Amino acid sequence: MTAHKTHPSKKFAIPARRMPIYYAIELERRAQDGQWGGAAHDDLHSNSEWIALVSKQLGQASAGTSKASARTAFIKAAALCCAAIESLDRA
Repeated sequence: MTAHKTHPSKKFAIPARRMPIYYAIELERRAQDGQWGGAAHDDLHSNSEWIALVSKQLGQASAGTSKASARTAFIKAAALCCAAIESLDRA
């Protein structure tokens, strides 16, 4: 499967208000790759395993006692979703 590509004629600008969110997700992805070994580890997971990992983070967001802890859990979940998509795109 190849990675989803946006057609060159469909370029768009990312709203400035979202850049800190995307930056935080990218930093978390890098941390996850450093902790777990990147693509070689990620590609071992099934879709069900990805869903369980993301669900765990979403559960932590739900149980969060503060907005900051919920935000952290959502960022981790989003980064895991990115890892899952990257793995699917490599398959």
